[in-house]
Amino acid sequence: MTAPFLHPFASPAKPRHEFITIVRGEGAVVHDDAGNEYIDAMASLWYANIGYGNREMADAIAAQAARLSAFHTFSMFTNQPAEELAAKVAELSPFDRPRVFLCSSGSEAVDSVMKTARMV
Repeated sequence: MTAPFLHPFASPAKPRHEFITIVRGEGAVVHDDAGNEYIDAMASLWYANIGYGNREMADAIAAQAARLSAFHTFSMFTNQPAEELAAKVAELSPFDRPRVFLCSSGSEAVDSVMKTARMV
């Protein structure tokens, strides 16, 4: 039987029992629901590069979520985490008076820089 969730890069008709269900991770190792271990050399498609089960990161995420889980920065609004991250990125930049525009993906970054370049 197929499940409601459509998996990217998998056949839509693939039966549910053919999928490997990952249930937890420690460092660079993940475990499935059958008890098998896998070394995650791809860092879960590159976004888990600090590994799994990192207590310091989990505590920082929980603390921030308790204060403010998220808020947009459109128009006149800002938030402290966005300002702090932009300042840190600007500090690393080799440019004079750098400006930072935060994006969620490479496509969004390219689209945004093209629109910004047209305004200059």
